[in-house]
Amino acid sequence: MQDKQRRIPWVTASIVALTLALWSAPAAVRELCLYDRVAVLRGEVWRLWSGHLVHFSLSHLGWNLLVVGLAGAWIERAAFRARSWFAVAAPPAISLALLVFDPALRFYGGLSGAATATVAFACVSEWRRRPATGALWCAALAAVAMKIAWEYHSGKSAFSHFEGADVRNVPLSHLAGLFIGAAIGLVAGSGSASPRTRRREGNPALRTPVPPQRRLLDHETPPKPIRILQMLDPANSDELEAYP
Repeated sequence: MQDKQRRIPWVTASIVALTLALWSAPAAVRELCLYDRVAVLRGEVWRLWSGHLVHFSLSHLGWNLLVVGLAGAWIERAAFRARSWFAVAAPPAISLALLVFDPALRFYGGLSGAATATVAFACVSEWRRRPATGALWCAALAAVAMKIAWEYHSGKSAFSHFEGADVRNVPLSHLAGLFIGAAIGLVAGSGSASPRTRRREGNPALRTPVPPQRRLLDHETPPKPIRILQMLDPANSDELEAYP
């Protein structure tokens, strides 16, 4: 039962549920969660996370949830290392990249940057776990990079469509997601061992002690077995061997 529960992608399901709830929320709530550069610099740092949950069109929402749902479930079911803090650290890292490298961007919303980071993290983790398949995952990362390059060149989104002319694609968020996801995958590793196993391997105090072997001196001979009787039942005694 515990193994089945661990295979359920709870984090991904929670992100999808929060995104859908925010899509249906009043406009005032959505504005309170949207990435707003001025508000962030004023101290409303929660927008670094919540801004990724706000979407501007049904197409924008659908494509992002599809990619995040599939890639996020893949990461959780594969039990890659650092998957938990990746989900916490990647969104604000992307927002900080926007804050630093695009100071003209006032508002931002959408999971597309986080979706790109999720795909990159999964590809790099699979590559490190199974090096023989490295060519496949490198090709997948190259395809993502080509998509981002096309978006920079065309100024359009590859999949999402927006209704208002005042909403534009921000390929910088995708580029930041690609680098952030790949970097976390490279640094954190790719193993899928259980936390208990990793704690035991990383802590020498929890390892099974190996009894030291006593070395015999030159003048010593190996001890001979002493025959003893188990006198629990004199009529049916078992003969055992032991060493002193």
